Amino acid sequence: MEATSRAPGRPRQLSDQAILTTAFAAFSQLGYDAVSVRELNRELGVSHSAIRKRFGSKQQLWQAAVDHAFGQLVDALRDPANRAPDDLDDLERLRQGISAFIREAARRPQVLQLMNQEGGLDTPRLDYIVDTYIAPALAPTARLLRKLERTGVIKPISLPAYHFLVAHGAAGPFTHTALAQRLDPNGLPLNPAEHAERAATIIVNGLRRAAP
Repeated sequence: MEATSRAPGRPRQLSDQAILTTAFAAFSQLGYDAVSVRELNRELGVSHSAIRKRFGSKQQLWQAAVDHAFGQLVDALRDPANRAPDDLDDLERLRQGISAFIREAARRPQVLQLMNQEGGLDTPRLDYIVDTYIAPALAPTARLLRKLERTGVIKPISLPAYHFLVAHGAAGPFTHTALAQRLDPNGLPLNPAEHAERAATIIVNGLRRAAP
């Protein structure tokens, strides 16, 4: 958490990033309705009106926190280090894209934890996340999947099935760490890079059509 220096007895002055990081953690762990902005102010050690003055309503705080966290994930996936080279065949490009997503999701497990909270609720909040982040991010992959299907390289798979297989399946051990620990106490912690490569290969091999 980033804090600037302050005089004794004065409220703490925190960066927007520190506030949004703490708020996003609360929303992802507790769910929107259970989060108290008053409690967030207390946890951060700021005045009772600090968050409202800086971000507005609870809904505006939620949106700012989502933009902060999801924006970091989107930026990371756009980084050249996470993008497959142009000269790869389409199936390998798909595999490397899956691996990159799992690695980045492992670094930011609260993003998928938030989706566990919001994904089962038919709310404007879910509409915002899907319209702003998930649908645009999945669009290139959807086109790649349809191309691979048309050319007979992979078996048909719906976009929801693909998304849940990758985001909430392969990346699940980093989101549900307590469950993963109970299932295999000796197998944790997972190495994100090794797990991402292994899981991506398994998914792609499962989609691949067998040679005639």
